[in-house]
Amino acid sequence: MGARPQKTAVVERVREDLSGTTATVLTDYRGLSVPQMAELREKLRESGASYKVAKNTLIRLAAKELGYDVPDATLSGPTALAFTGEDIASAAKALKTFAKDNPQLVIKGAILEGNYLDADEAAALADLESQEELLASFAGMFETMLAYMPRMVDDMLGETAGLMEALEAKKDG
Repeated sequence: MGARPQKTAVVERVREDLSGTTATVLTDYRGLSVPQMAELREKLRESGASYKVAKNTLIRLAAKELGYDVPDATLSGPTALAFTGEDIASAAKALKTFAKDNPQLVIKGAILEGNYLDADEAAALADLESQEELLASFAGMFETMLAYMPRMVDDMLGETAGLMEALEAKKDG
């Protein structure tokens, strides 16, 4: 007897979500109220991520189909998945911040580009600079380079003028 169509569809959805994101953070949400879950979903949505509850057996099947090695210990108890967009750090920061105020939320691990990260490694993703922070840093470096450029051109012109004078003097001498 084959898998029920409904179960197969859920596994397919989880597999698509897992393969369609750069990182997925696995969490235990036991003890969170419905309003807390709604607040968490909103915070993650603001960071470009989504949050879905799924059965461990279905997560295990989807991960196995993709060749992801997720330990069985990680897939015990209630599990919800935070699927991140391009900005992994923002989603991880949103989870970490929410967990500080709501200790019932526990980060179990993560899948980053197909590789499993344990809970500590997954939590460390929050320490990375967000895409917005990286862009601001890059803009600051670019602005500094632009400000330095006229002085560099003046220095080069001064050196060129000095070389031309030296050549002229040598030619005359």
